[in-house]
Amino acid sequence: MKWLTRSLYMESMIMPRSAQTHAITQTSDKPSAIMNHLMTWLMGLSLLMVLSISTAVHAQTVPMAQTQADGFYRMMVGQFELTAFSDGTNPKDIAAIMSDPAKVRSEFEKIHLAMPYQSSYNVYLIHTGKELVMIDTGRGGLNGQLLKNLAKSGYKPEQVDAILITHMHGDHVGGLSLNGNRQFPNAVVYASKQEADFWLNINLGAYENPHWAGNAKRARANVNPYVQAGKFKTFDDPTKLFEGIQTLPTYGHTPGHSAFLVESLNRSVLFIGDTIHCAEVQFTHPTITIQYDVKPDHARDTRLALFKMASEKGHIIAGPHISFPGLGHLSQTGVGFRWVPVQYQHQVKASD
Repeated sequence: MKWLTRSLYMESMIMPRSAQTHAITQTSDKPSAIMNHLMTWLMGLSLLMVLSISTAVHAQTVPMAQTQADGFYRMMVGQFELTAFSDGTNPKDIAAIMSDPAKVRSEFEKIHLAMPYQSSYNVYLIHTGKELVMIDTGRGGLNGQLLKNLAKSGYKPEQVDAILITHMHGDHVGGLSLNGNRQFPNAVVYASKQEADFWLNINLGAYENPHWAGNAKRARANVNPYVQAGKFKTFDDPTKLFEGIQTLPTYGHTPGHSAFLVESLNRSVLFIGDTIHCAEVQFTHPTITIQYDVKPDHARDTRLALFKMASEKGHIIAGPHISFPGLGHLSQTGVGFRWVPVQYQHQVKASD
């Protein structure tokens, strides 16, 4: 009450005398006016308190969603439909496995990018109008996201007609099979003869690097179910596999590594496989290699030649380890290259 009395007193002090007289008369004539004034103030204060409490409670009870959008992106390549799938990401200290760790860390600092590096795993599907052709299958197993995102995109594993393998590292063939069962029961798997010979046909004890023997085990576990079903074919680079789809030899990362060039009308996409692992560094410094390369010097020379061709021809690049969806253009800038991601479009049409 003291604050109300003080407030009324202050009001009386600034009123004109005539108004004060009128107010006093009103107060003496209507004693309930003070109580009405008090009730009005209390109601306003109560309303403010209710609104404040309601807002605080509402903010506290709404949880964070903490989920991402569906992991696929679609665009047209001429008359072909291209769908990119995310098979997830994996954090790694990428600098520790590159040929120039100091340079990698320096480049990351320049662009304010922290370690660990989030390595993307992307898979691609081409609908030619006749066939559904997949490029690699990602990691598979518990970490793989391909089958989930394939279903969300409207396609089913049994609808895939062919799977083109860039190379037989586990994060590219891991989604082919699960516990000896083919995940794509109607698909024929294609890989270069050199790649198949190296990973499928050498005695495990004959590999000079024990890591290669481990990878060969994983490759055989995933590819052999297709071999046994008569659904595995090899090719000699370069060759035309389907209308508008041809292979390109890109040896170095592995002995039979392949790229795939897809062309329809005046549009083209070059699926580069593991010719690059860290776009943030290897586009501007393409001579930097990674420990996973079987022949680092060959991998470096292949990368330089392939990127030069892509920049001159205007091919869209599709990279499985470039941040999803891993699609963009290259232009040469001195000894390096500039990467420009395709523009996002909410409609499914050709990328500009």
